[in-house]
Order: sequence, then C-alpha cells, then structure tokens
Amino acid sequence: MTPYSHLLLAHLIGDALGVPVEFTDRAARCVDPVKNMRSGGCWEQPAGTWSDDGSLIELMARHFVRPAGGPPAILMP
Repeated sequence: MTPYSHLLLAHLIGDALGVPVEFTDRAARCVDPVKNMRSGGCWEQPAGTWSDDGSLIELMARHFVRPAGGPPAILMP
C-alpha cells in the first residue's frame, strides 16, 4: 500500500465508525463511546458502511490516480 492508500483507508474507517452515531450529541458518546463497527444510525446502515463523504473521497482518489504516468483513470465507463 502507498501512503495515499493508507490515508484513504484511514478516512473510510473513520467515516464508517461515525455513520451510526452521526447527528448525536457528545454527551451520548461519553455514555456510549464508539469502540467498534456498529450498525444503525439515522439511515439504519449495516456495520462498516461509509457515508457519502467516504464515497466522494474515494471517487476523487480514483480521479487522481495516474497509471504509469498516463492520464487519470476513467471514473465511469
């Protein structure tokens, strides 16, 4: 893995950890801290699901990948 792929993976993991507790207050996190992947949240997502933020950062990362110094990878066929 490259340093950039580590960065992308860290972002997606953090995003997936946060999805089930999105829009909750800090006091609720003190009582029930996030320690592992869980399901639920506003949209009842399965454990490990990342949000639209994760999807957009993944799409941007794909755009900036340049195979063998060529043009950016095609995003969609």
